[in-house]
Amino acid sequence: MTSMNRLAGVKQGTLVVAVCVLVGSLVHAQATGSVQGTVVAGNSVPVAAATVRARHTATDTVFTATTNDRGEYRVDLLPPGTYQVTAEAPSFGPAIVTVNVAMGATATANFDPSTPAPRNGPSKPASRPFISKAAAAWAGRSRTASARPAP
Repeated sequence: MTSMNRLAGVKQGTLVVAVCVLVGSLVHAQATGSVQGTVVAGNSVPVAAATVRARHTATDTVFTATTNDRGEYRVDLLPPGTYQVTAEAPSFGPAIVTVNVAMGATATANFDPSTPAPRNGPSKPASRPFISKAAAAWAGRSRTASARPAP
């Protein structure tokens, strides 16, 4: 009987852990948002393999995606806030769109030849830190000393 009780206890414990992981994942997914859109050149030709970067304006955190063959991209698990989204490829851009990402929502940032270029010339997101200012301050180091460039 004791081995049966132990087996039942293990099953219940496993079930509790599985439920906690599932609920935690759902809560985390709802506490974030997404950005999606398309990158097209003249005559609505999709731009494949364009690099799309979403930079959170408050933290300078950069999230990166690449467009598919249809010029589509999606960046998930973004903390809510304002993002400057840039698209760039050898045959396109750079271009910039500013969007607001809300919890549980998807913002749209589409790029075409009429999308404005960044005001200060081409963006250089690779020189931006991959960690937030808050994380760098918490670590007690300067942003550049503890940062690594975005891929």
